[in-house]
Amino acid sequence: MWWHNLLCIFIGVGSGFVAAGGVFVLLTVVGIVTKLAERTHTAKYICLYETVLIIGSILGNIVSIYEINLYGGNIFMVLYGLFSGAFVGCLAICLGESLKVTSICNRRFSVNKGIISILISVMLGKIAGSLIYYFIIS
Repeated sequence: MWWHNLLCIFIGVGSGFVAAGGVFVLLTVVGIVTKLAERTHTAKYICLYETVLIIGSILGNIVSIYEINLYGGNIFMVLYGLFSGAFVGCLAICLGESLKVTSICNRRFSVNKGIISILISVMLGKIAGSLIYYFIIS
């Protein structure tokens, strides 16, 4: 029966490596780290960015798997939401930039002015939807 447990451990760890590799490949292909370093003129810290991203992913997995309760009150929740939202927003913008969504929309719909207004409207809509979900629905 010990071989069954060993096989389950092997499959579980292997599956975890594959899933984590997929996430990191997505982040690499989208180029979120390089684009952030480029925009903020902090390319010399790119190794630090990647290290913090990996450590955050590992800690997030540990908290998720072992169901660790993090206590910090409302301030912690606000900071967590702010940083999570910033990460997801950066990921969405980098993905959209990689797919050239704004330039395609600009060319197809002949929108010469107001691209910034459209992006801000999308951002405010995402914020409003998140607030409604977290404070009203759940």
